Amino acid sequence: MKLKKIIIISIIVILALFIGFLVLNKFIDWNPKETAEKKLSYLSDQFYEHYYDEKVEEFGEEDAKVLVSKYQEKGFTISIKDLQEYLDNFKIEDYSAFDKCNKESTKINVTPISPFGRDDYQKSYILDCDF
Repeated sequence: MKLKKIIIISIIVILALFIGFLVLNKFIDWNPKETAEKKLSYLSDQFYEHYYDEKVEEFGEEDAKVLVSKYQEKGFTISIKDLQEYLDNFKIEDYSAFDKCNKESTKINVTPISPFGRDDYQKSYILDCDF
């Protein structure tokens, strides 16, 4: 009888530890660099698509394509600090992935590629972070 209680208690403790680990794992960022890069990728998409849509609305689609084609060599580079002024739904303080990053030197670069449509671009990042 005593052995049965010990086994049942052991199983309950092991299950509790396993469930605790799963819950904890959800809230701990094991790879902050990868998380920051994913957030920058998302923000790059938001930035370029917002910019492109704005230019289409302002000039029409064909003229917008001509306009963005001028950036095919250097692309658009913008810091995450300046990005929050451009994107209404982006606030740095809401993104813990950037807590350890220099907000002025961490940047995205979006380079339009032919045929210069809304989804025709490449993206890269400059991460200046302490992780």
